[in-house]
Amino acid sequence: MDQTKQDEDYGYDVFPGRNNTKYKKGSIVETLFTFNHKCQVMLQFAVDTSPYAKLLLSAMKNSGCQVFKDRHFACEDCDGSVSGGFDAASSQIVLCQNNIHQQSHMNRVVTHELIHAFDHCRANVDWFNNYRHLACSEIRAANLSGDCAFNSEISRFHFGLKKHHQECVRGRALRSILAVRKISREAAEKIVDEVFDSCFNDHAPFGRIPHSKKDAKVDSIPQGQAVAAVMRPQGGLLSRVSPLTLTCPIPGVVRPDKCPPAAQICHRWMLELNIHNCREHHAHPGHRTELSHI
Repeated sequence: MDQTKQDEDYGYDVFPGRNNTKYKKGSIVETLFTFNHKCQVMLQFAVDTSPYAKLLLSAMKNSGCQVFKDRHFACEDCDGSVSGGFDAASSQIVLCQNNIHQQSHMNRVVTHELIHAFDHCRANVDWFNNYRHLACSEIRAANLSGDCAFNSEISRFHFGLKKHHQECVRGRALRSILAVRKISREAAEKIVDEVFDSCFNDHAPFGRIPHSKKDAKVDSIPQGQAVAAVMRPQGGLLSRVSPLTLTCPIPGVVRPDKCPPAAQICHRWMLELNIHNCREHHAHPGHRTELSHI
């Protein structure tokens, strides 16, 4: 396939800072100048202080995917239509330094993209070929990141009462898909509708929709709640299972044969770090169940 066509199909055209290398690290000169430096400072503040980001980072570390700021984040210029993205090819979060100007916005973008990174870590997500997988992760990110929080919606002059949160999540997931994939609106709406219920109810690793910072704190989530939420019968034991097939599901429930060795998880996530001994960078597969939905 023509490289330009491929980039357009997969959404890379809205991230011109991406190139054919596995990942891109900014130069020292770049980091000294306004947009990039401000982006780096706000990113550091987000990972240090945001309860949402801290919980996700902890969950990923416990799942064998420790996040390194210099490796897994990149501040770059982007198309005006996006604030950030997750580059599955390099396991890297892109933060749009020219479009993120406030700390609250940075916090939401970091949280949103970390949810994609968490899904990438815990599940066999086919980002490039399976629209259902992409839609599911976009629904989860919009639902759990605060994108559709009441204050955020008021600031956009979006008002509503009955099921407004669900409609906001649906709409933002749809726009995210259309921004990065060459697909018709009708086809995207159909895919979002097909997976919406199961993915909207997949709250891992929070265990619930975190409506406030208090909800996002690790010590506020009862042990095992993330697992219990999906195990609760509702028209059948697995009626709320999302289409993301986990790499390490609860043993004996869904395709345990697809659980790869932890070293493989480490290798995929630590790509380009030249880490050959992964024992210090992963949890035993048996320890993944609390943070992994079926």
